[in-house]
Amino acid sequence: MSYYLRFSGKSFYINLIAAGLLVFIFIRYCWVGRRHDAFDYFAPALFVGYMLFIHLPRYVKFLYFVISKRPVLEVTDLFLFDHYKNIKYYWDDIELINASDSKLMITLYEPPKYFKEIVNPFSRFRTRILFQLYNETSLFKIDLGVLELKKSENQQFMNMLDELSLAGKN
Repeated sequence: MSYYLRFSGKSFYINLIAAGLLVFIFIRYCWVGRRHDAFDYFAPALFVGYMLFIHLPRYVKFLYFVISKRPVLEVTDLFLFDHYKNIKYYWDDIELINASDSKLMITLYEPPKYFKEIVNPFSRFRTRILFQLYNETSLFKIDLGVLELKKSENQQFMNMLDELSLAGKN
């Protein structure tokens, strides 16, 4: 079963508002008409770096899924494929799935096996540190806020994941 990206969603609007607010702060900061010294360029440089390396890749990926109409999440009897992060979780490797209204938290038997699947180097580093220092087991998360999933279908979706995870263990 395939689940597609919802063009509107809480996480999309929150990111859009944050980006708009940061652009406003950047413009206000740069064109106030103050005297500039070397430290005045640190905040704009930090802002530009943040926008280029954090927000822009998210929006490009988001637009890619909207325009191409590709599924964001694919659930089969063998695996759970998060196309957004490009990670395929096999049911045999999943120990537990904790679900809330907005996230699926996946606990794996062997998390280091999936570290190489994480494309973003900063996320990979953070995940390794959390695992090694704190022995965190729920390292992998899927954002349900971006899925085209109605509240009424949410419980049905969770039941289907339960059935598939139990079937994968047998």
